[in-house]
Amino acid sequence: MFTVGYEGRRQEDVVQLLVDARVQRLIDVRWRPLSRKRGLSKTALSAALEAVGIDYFHDRRLGTPPELMHQLRTEGAYDWDEYAAHLAGAPDAVAEATVLATDRRTALLCYEANPQECHRLLVGQAIVASGDFGLHHI
Repeated sequence: MFTVGYEGRRQEDVVQLLVDARVQRLIDVRWRPLSRKRGLSKTALSAALEAVGIDYFHDRRLGTPPELMHQLRTEGAYDWDEYAAHLAGAPDAVAEATVLATDRRTALLCYEANPQECHRLLVGQAIVASGDFGLHHI
């Protein structure tokens, strides 16, 4: 199980990182899979991944809800406890992502380059806790 952030990266860089890690499936864990960076919104990214044989799956249930994003923007701090509560309230999403990660080499995608500053770390930890694999950040 891998995670990747696209902050400071072009679409081509993200795709190459995934190819180099032999990733076969990407789970996009953004609430809204949109980006101002060319090529990193859902449609363009999924097409680029398909072209290199990587499956794309988006699950907004694993994303940061809008109210937490608003709080981050207004207060400048991410509420990790609130996100953990949100994730705990979405056991079906974690279970589905775990199943997806079990049959193919999988990566989670979100924005932040540093996984310690991104909710995808908690998603990855939840998936790894219920699966039989480790968590690596690329």
